[in-house]
Amino acid sequence: MSEDDDLKTLDEQENSTSDLECLDGISSDELLKQELEAKIKRQEELIREDEEFKKNFKIETKILIRMLAFILCSFIYITIYVISISRGAQDIQTKVINSFVKIIMYICFGISFLSIIALIIYRISDKIKKAFNSLSFKIKNYIFNGLDWFLLLPICTIIASICFCFLFTIGSVDGSSMYPTYSDEDTVFISYLDNLDRGDPIVAYITVENNIVEDLPNYKSIYPEYYIKRIIGVPGDKITWINGVLVVNDEVFDESSYLAESQIEYFKNHPVNNFNGTFKYKKNGVIETTTVVPDDYYFVMGDNRVNSRDSRMIGLIPKKNIIGVVKFKLSSKANMVGIV
Repeated sequence: MSEDDDLKTLDEQENSTSDLECLDGISSDELLKQELEAKIKRQEELIREDEEFKKNFKIETKILIRMLAFILCSFIYITIYVISISRGAQDIQTKVINSFVKIIMYICFGISFLSIIALIIYRISDKIKKAFNSLSFKIKNYIFNGLDWFLLLPICTIIASICFCFLFTIGSVDGSSMYPTYSDEDTVFISYLDNLDRGDPIVAYITVENNIVEDLPNYKSIYPEYYIKRIIGVPGDKITWINGVLVVNDEVFDESSYLAESQIEYFKNHPVNNFNGTFKYKKNGVIETTTVVPDDYYFVMGDNRVNSRDSRMIGLIPKKNIIGVVKFKLSSKANMVGIV
């Protein structure tokens, strides 16, 4: 082989080596690019998984909180109801809150019971836990939204119950014993917070244990009962009511602000149901008499003195049995708990 041939072969080898190095360089860049894209894609997947986990964890926590809220609402409502019974206002508490509200609380009780069962099973069963965790976010969100919206109803009921138990209530007058101030089926607003004073119209809870009702016909089927009357005598008072003239502590008391003039004139000419000043009341189940209103008792009468069953017949009313003070009339023709 000649020297020229050797040089040509050497040049071809150098060119081939250079081409291989170029190809190797291109392959490395592409590999790096692919690796970088794979890493970016993996990071994006991790971010999505992390966001999905956080989103699921957040919605699961919200569902748990709503379930616990239903349970709490149920316990609060039951507590309020028990307190209303101890206050002697259970009929007002249950009847003012109409059947629609009762249905809401029954559903709340049902959801609370199911929530307790679900939480117990979730804690002890891995299958249930996995099944719940495998639910899509969309389904969990539907569950949360349903609980969230319905939870507003028992919360509103709880607020109303707190008001009716501790602040005020609404009742309907049944009868004409407070005419002309209040007529049959008038709806009245009753405040629990007002102090008791002479002249206040009040609602009292009349019971066999605390009032003298045994002489009344069918008293066991009538009482306990709610009465709407007016406070005439407070602790320490001496009271007489003769021929339409009210005397309090030896002074004539003007009742023209709440009695009709025609009533006053009628009483003067037609003495009925006079009261001579001897009070009767029950203390520890025993009937006692006195001429001065004792502590924690009140003498009450209806404005319609001719047609009113009040302290002249059933004795003094214990303070603990006075539900509240009637503040004003709301409307007529109501369908709530009746107050005689």
